[in-house]
Amino acid sequence: MFEEPVFVAASALTTPMGMGAPAVLDAIAGGRSAVKVQPLPGDEAKTVCAALFDAGQQRGITVPGYSFFESLLLSAVKQLPVVDFADPGTLLVIASTKGNIGLLTPAVPDAQLRSALVVSAGKVARAVGYPRQPVVVSNACISGMSALLYAKRMMQLGACRQAVVAAADC
Repeated sequence: MFEEPVFVAASALTTPMGMGAPAVLDAIAGGRSAVKVQPLPGDEAKTVCAALFDAGQQRGITVPGYSFFESLLLSAVKQLPVVDFADPGTLLVIASTKGNIGLLTPAVPDAQLRSALVVSAGKVARAVGYPRQPVVVSNACISGMSALLYAKRMMQLGACRQAVVAAADC
């Protein structure tokens, strides 16, 4: 079966090492890493070896009214060239392994509802002007790749002309 080729036209990154692929590639080429021993969020008595956004980075990324997870998704989407999200030929796919799992604490009102991936996906969709419910992909560590493959197949089937796949985890 012949498959129409599908191309990646743009990409965006929001990471503790920098914003955008050029910044991240420069950091890697310069031998820099954001991975270090850090206090475990929520239990500073313990440490974890990870790349985490520091408080200043989080403030710079967080959009008022949105969780940090939702803000990461918006940050990535807003780095892309202009996309007409209202176009019926545009597909929006949101991918995550954990989503807003950090909200699942007794201190957060309506935590179970606010942490649902479908709720976050809907908020992001409304923020960018996407009039439909986006597709949500959450398949453990392979979520991002599964979302890309889903978008590719939808384009090859003619279900959409373009797809935006946004993936994030905190």
